[in-house]
Amino acid sequence: MENSITLNQVLVNILLGLASVIGTTVVPYLLVMGRKWIKSKIGAEHGHAALITYNYIAGITYDVVKATQETIVKKIKAATDDGHLSEAEAKNIKVETIIQVKEMIGKEAIVAIDEGGAKIDEIISNLIESRLKDIKSEDAIIIGGPNGTTEN
Repeated sequence: MENSITLNQVLVNILLGLASVIGTTVVPYLLVMGRKWIKSKIGAEHGHAALITYNYIAGITYDVVKATQETIVKKIKAATDDGHLSEAEAKNIKVETIIQVKEMIGKEAIVAIDEGGAKIDEIISNLIESRLKDIKSEDAIIIGGPNGTTEN
């Protein structure tokens, strides 16, 4: 009787075998998949936050560029004979615009952006160029109209 295998022993051996298989394959798989899922959620939230931040900066940049264009640039252009900014004046205005945008964004946001690997000055500089083109396009449509005629 000692050599006979009981049904309970067979079931225990099957369960131990299953537990071993589950412990060595399924559990590590679930851990890896869980980690990937968590990273994807964090990445998605981080990406969403980055997009919101970028849109916030873009809006502020547009407002600052528009205000600068309407005040400082118009005054300097009016004071020159040819109505154009010199390269040095344009560079100084851009630097001042970057400073104004950074002041409006706030130090905490700038630090967070820099820690995230982005270069805030480059982002703002590119947005300034983009916003200048937008403003010039808007002005051309308002002043010149769609067919080059003046709109009332």
